[in-house]
Amino acid sequence: MTNRYLIGLAGCLVIVGASYIALNRVEGQPKISDLDLAIWVYVQFFLSTAFIYVFSIVLWRFFARQFGIRKDLGIAFIDMGLFAVGKYFPGKIWGIFARGACDGADKITITRTNVLVSTAEQIYCLGVGVLVGTALALISLPDIGGALASIVVISVLALCVLMQRLGVWILDISNKFRLPATFISMTNRLILANGYIGLWLLTSLPLIILIGSSHTLNLSEAAALMAAFTCAMIAGWIAVFAPGGIGIREASFVLLAPAWLTWQEAVFWITLHRMLFTLFDLCFGVITVGIATFRYRLSLSS
Repeated sequence: MTNRYLIGLAGCLVIVGASYIALNRVEGQPKISDLDLAIWVYVQFFLSTAFIYVFSIVLWRFFARQFGIRKDLGIAFIDMGLFAVGKYFPGKIWGIFARGACDGADKITITRTNVLVSTAEQIYCLGVGVLVGTALALISLPDIGGALASIVVISVLALCVLMQRLGVWILDISNKFRLPATFISMTNRLILANGYIGLWLLTSLPLIILIGSSHTLNLSEAAALMAAFTCAMIAGWIAVFAPGGIGIREASFVLLAPAWLTWQEAVFWITLHRMLFTLFDLCFGVITVGIATFRYRLSLSS
């Protein structure tokens, strides 16, 4: 496992370096030095990214609890760090498999139960993303009126149904593995639905912060950016062959970006987002692997 995470960390470094070169060496593109972003913009970017990860950890703990897996914050933090770095391992599936692999004895072991629940969480999350991306695309259209409220209500109801079917499927499979899962109540399904809707809306915030530093965005423009980025994130995640969705996410965003954003600007902003986001993943991954190693050695000594 250590070798795989070293490859993942190396992949992060390569992506950060390639993004930096693209931002400063490609002819005809805006340059970071020309833009001269204030340090506060970068601070806001990293703080918002950190908040997204914290929120993701909370949702992951709540989701796993529905299937009889209880995690303390320390273990859930390690889970998310392993997931963040593992997605840069070629094939990206390793991030899903490794999340949940840290057990109460501070050992990292891949089990079928953890893989099942982690995969189910990602399927559910992607389903939410499709609904949120569709809603944002409709909101960005002119004369949409009061569609936002109806879209949200319909999406939540659809997600509750989806969670019910997914829960039944997981229960059937988990019984074979003797996993102490219970059927998910309507209240918990509503909490999960609204939680993941909020997570997807937050996911676009770092990019909005970057572009908003040089553009004044109204609600319709922000919604259009969020719709393009949400769809790009989904495309990058579905492309399991691409480490971290590299290339797929960026190309999708450039194709789907609103017309008021030139393609050169779209390439610049999504590349800058990629560089900073991967840098955050790199730091997060190093901290996580360090904590996991320390906890494991401490458990051995005691």
